[in-house]
Amino acid sequence: MHILLVEDNPGDALLVREALSDADDVTVRTAGSLLEALDALAEESYDVVLLDLDLPDSTGLSSFEALRTLVPDVPVVIFTGQDSDLTAVAAVEAGAEDYVIKGQWNGDSLLRALRYALARHRRRPGSQAPAQQGRVIGVIGAKGGTGATTFACHLAAELYAHVQRPVLLLDADLELGCAAFLLKARVHASLLDAADQLYRLAPESWQSLVARTTEGFDLLASPSSCGVGFERSTNRIVHVVRFASRFYNWVIVDLGRPDARAASLVPVCQQLYLVTRSGYLELHRTAEFLERWRAHNTAACPIEVVYCHGSRAEPGPRVLTKLIQAPLAAELPFCAKELNAAVAAGTLLGPTSAYRKAIRGLVDRLVHATASSTAQLSGSLKPCVEVTG
Repeated sequence: MHILLVEDNPGDALLVREALSDADDVTVRTAGSLLEALDALAEESYDVVLLDLDLPDSTGLSSFEALRTLVPDVPVVIFTGQDSDLTAVAAVEAGAEDYVIKGQWNGDSLLRALRYALARHRRRPGSQAPAQQGRVIGVIGAKGGTGATTFACHLAAELYAHVQRPVLLLDADLELGCAAFLLKARVHASLLDAADQLYRLAPESWQSLVARTTEGFDLLASPSSCGVGFERSTNRIVHVVRFASRFYNWVIVDLGRPDARAASLVPVCQQLYLVTRSGYLELHRTAEFLERWRAHNTAACPIEVVYCHGSRAEPGPRVLTKLIQAPLAAELPFCAKELNAAVAAGTLLGPTSAYRKAIRGLVDRLVHATASSTAQLSGSLKPCVEVTG
C-alpha cells in the first residue's frame, strides 16, 4: 500500500513513518503542504492519503475540499489533533473515508484504518474507473516571433470545428502572452487568477475565469494580457492545466519560448509542437532545443515541428527534416499580409485560407491518431465572458 502523508509537523510525520515501517507492503511519502501533495499525486499513484487539515498553504475543511476537487479518485483519511473535531467529521460527511485522532493510535490501528478506507473506496461503484481527462497539447516557439501563438489560436479553432466538443486555449506565455490580443477577447481574469484560486477551483468559479471566443473555444488568458506579472510557483499552472483537462476534450497550452518555466509544463502534455521558421537563428535554436529534448526528456511526450514559411526561397521538407532531424507535423504557408489583416479585424484566418487548411490537415491526423484513447468528456463548461468581434 502506497501512502501519501500530508503533514507539516516533522514530529508527527516521523511518528507515522516509524509506526508503519514494520509493515512489509507499506511505503510512505511525506508532503509538507497541499501544493507538495498535489505535486506528489501528479508524479505517481497512491492508494490512500492521510491528510492533516491544517497546513501552511491551506487550513480547515478547504484542505480536503481542494484535494477532493483536484484529485477526485484517491481515498482520503483525515489526520486530526483534536478529540472532538467537527471539521474532521464534516470532511467525512463530505466524502473522506475516515478520520484518525493524533495521539490515540498505534501502528496497527492506523494501518487498519487506512486499509479499511481503501477497501471502502474500492467497493464504491465507479471507484476503479480513472477520471476522464482530455488531451493536453503543448505549443512552443523555437524563439520569440516564430508565430507560435498564431498557430496555437488556429489549432484551437480547427480542433473545435472538428470535434465540436469543449476546447481550451491556455496562454501560459507569462511574459509576452498575446492570444487575447490576437483574438480580440475581452478578458476580466487570467491564469494568475486561476493559480491563486487553485484550492477553490470548481466548474462554477471556472466560468468567470475564461472567455468564449467567436471560434467557439475557450481562452484562459496570460497575466500579461491584464497588465500584471506572474510571481507564483509554476507548479500551480500544472495543476490548473490538470483541472481544466477534466472538463475539456482538448487543452492547447501556449508555452511561449523554451525556458525553464516552459520545461516545467511539458510533463503535463501528451503532445508537443515546436514552431519555427526560416532563418539561421530560428533553425539553430530549433536544432539546439531538439538536442536538449532528446538528451533530457524522459516523459512519453512526442515532439513534432511546425514550420512557418518565410518570404524567401527555403529548403524543402526533405532537406528541412534532415537539418532538424525531427518529423514535420505541418508546413504553414507564408501569408503575412492576410494574417495582419485578420489581426486588424480581430479575427482568425478564414477556413478557406491555405494557412488554415494546413492546420486542418494536422488536426485530422491528430484526432484520428488519438481517437481510440481520447474519451468524450461528460463535463462541459459554459463561460459567461463573451468576445466582442
